[in-house]
Amino acid sequence: MPRSTRLVIRIVRRCCVNRRFFHVALMRATDFPYDPYMEQLGVYDSLANESNEKVCSLNLERIKYWLAQGADMSIGTGILLGLCGFMPIHPKTYTTAWQNRRKQREATTAAEEAAEAQSKF
Repeated sequence: MPRSTRLVIRIVRRCCVNRRFFHVALMRATDFPYDPYMEQLGVYDSLANESNEKVCSLNLERIKYWLAQGADMSIGTGILLGLCGFMPIHPKTYTTAWQNRRKQREATTAAEEAAEAQSKF
């Protein structure tokens, strides 16, 4: 059975003890996330540093090359590249922001209603 030759740029989780970080990697579409990848294209550290920044380092030239060669992107990679300005903003980013705003609005209205009920007694 031949292996799939379709390539995908994915975010692959790598970890140390109590420290998670992610590699942006080129893999075959049929590979599992823990399989060795063909090429590392970047690193994303999701834990904030001392300056409260999340660090992302991408090799944009290689990403551009592989996209030109026909590689696909996972949804997470599309979101990350859209947020860094390399690609257009992914539609899932808009829906996530909308859902977060709605949850925040509901939480503030619930807190205001609880404060009103508390002040009546």
